Amino acid sequence: MMDRQLVILYGSQTGTAMDLAKRIRKQGKLRHFSTSLLAMNDFPIHRLASTPLVVFVCSVTGQGDEPDNMKTFWRALRRRDLPAVLDDVQFAVLGIGDSSYQNFNITAIRLDRRLRKLGARPFVKIGLADESHDHGIDFVADPWIAQLMDTLMEKFPLPPGQEFSLQDETIQPSFNVHFLSEKPVENKSWSEKQMPRKSGLYDADHPFQATLISNKRATAEDHFQNVRFMKFDLASSGMSYAPGDTVNVFPKNLPEAVYELLTFLELDGDQLISLSINDEDFSLPPHCRLSNPCTIREAATNYWDFQGVPRKSFFELLTQIAQDEREKERLTEFASAAGANDLFDYCFRPRRNALEILQDFSDTAKRISLPYFFDLFPPIQARAFSIASSARYHKDELHLLVAVVEYKTKLHRPRKGLCSNWLASLQPGRPVPLWVKKGTIKFEQTKDKPVVMVGPGTGVAPFRSFIYERVSLAIGNSILFFGCRNKAKDFYFEEEWKVLQGEGFLTVLPPAFSRDQEEKVYVQDSIRKAGAVVVKALVEDEGFFYLAGSANSMPKEVEAALKTVLCQHADMKEEEALEYIKQLVSEGRYQTETWS
Repeated sequence: MMDRQLVILYGSQTGTAMDLAKRIRKQGKLRHFSTSLLAMNDFPIHRLASTPLVVFVCSVTGQGDEPDNMKTFWRALRRRDLPAVLDDVQFAVLGIGDSSYQNFNITAIRLDRRLRKLGARPFVKIGLADESHDHGIDFVADPWIAQLMDTLMEKFPLPPGQEFSLQDETIQPSFNVHFLSEKPVENKSWSEKQMPRKSGLYDADHPFQATLISNKRATAEDHFQNVRFMKFDLASSGMSYAPGDTVNVFPKNLPEAVYELLTFLELDGDQLISLSINDEDFSLPPHCRLSNPCTIREAATNYWDFQGVPRKSFFELLTQIAQDEREKERLTEFASAAGANDLFDYCFRPRRNALEILQDFSDTAKRISLPYFFDLFPPIQARAFSIASSARYHKDELHLLVAVVEYKTKLHRPRKGLCSNWLASLQPGRPVPLWVKKGTIKFEQTKDKPVVMVGPGTGVAPFRSFIYERVSLAIGNSILFFGCRNKAKDFYFEEEWKVLQGEGFLTVLPPAFSRDQEEKVYVQDSIRKAGAVVVKALVEDEGFFYLAGSANSMPKEVEAALKTVLCQHADMKEEEALEYIKQLVSEGRYQTETWS
């Protein structure tokens, strides 16, 4: 009989895929499989051929890219000279994506296809979980994991004399927590300390502490949304960036939220603690994220994401801890597949956060020992923003245009985005941990060709970067379609556009103000009105077309408008226009960057 060894590999950008991988590992351990859990980059590719049983869990990021902790593994797996030697490998792939994006779950699909080509055999059909489904990823993930476990037990039954029971499950914390009596002389938190790093080489484990220069409101005071225009000083970083790049920012929980958490849980925020590993599959938090030792307040401020909507593993862990009969019954229902509708109505639909749930299950919350909070609350994840400045033009500065997230659900308290609200609260002079990543929009090919840019709302940010880059190179031929609600309230960079237009660097076609008149006008309407200009730039002058903004219906509406103007002004039939747009995409002359 084959050894019951199960290797679980994940590629995770925001922690969701890693959380699912942990759930699979737990279910495997309950069935007495010997399990290993690793990020794909941490798994040597040469070991794959001798690993008979592998489960892959991966998400997709950007416009169809693999997560950072999967890139090295994926590059190695794609090598053309790699022989098809995986005949002895059985595998399963679970993908996490968002069907509102064009490349839905493309990472998992490509991985599944490549493994098959190398000779590996799937023992469970690929699962494609959808974050935009009403019930979230669990709608697919729950039955997929159940099928995975049933198949594993069928193929690899328990040895004689061994039994398992889901009722007897015991989840051990990932870390041990040790209480300390004295604080070291110097224990600066990660937000105050610049980790030594070679010039310009920064990443999630080594962010640069950029000083905030200014933080100004970019919308009118009476506008419903607070949008911030922020400038950061990069002078001492050696950091460089190009138009289209993004910047990742590690936020913190605001002091009032931390106070509420610590007060409710009756935790002493000044208590000094140190962490050690309790589970060999997990490593300690990077020092840039959480000093070790640290105070409980530092953990709650810098590391615990207790303001996010929790995943199912949160309820599974609370079920183990609960002793109050009514609370345990309700938590067990939420953690079960049968309770998916109730969980959706209670948690996902109103966007109830982890702290609010603990407050609803107060008896259980008061029974949680400190080590388990490092499992209940996932680490705060970095948020990505399009860079709105040009390194060539703005010299040692980085600019962001940040929409502060705040909205209402049926809950009394408004929902607030952790990162955007933290950024909005900062005063000039504060350090902000950040690093630059290559973006999904590529401008390198454009040279002096005409460029059509469609950037409604904060989607204009990457185009401001590119426009000023072209200005610094004395290149014009830039055409901008901008849209917002009201000219007087959220017309970002209006005065700058006037200056650049007067200097001949930019053509701003009539902006689309959707709320300034009775009939709503959007960027797609502006494209139809200026169809001749667009067609000349794209067809006659072989230019480029770029789109950035919300991933709702806008990208499809813009594509439909482009098809219309190609038919009207380039004498194309509908099929020819669609084929021409596909050609633009394949040539890199039609690019989009959208977000939900």
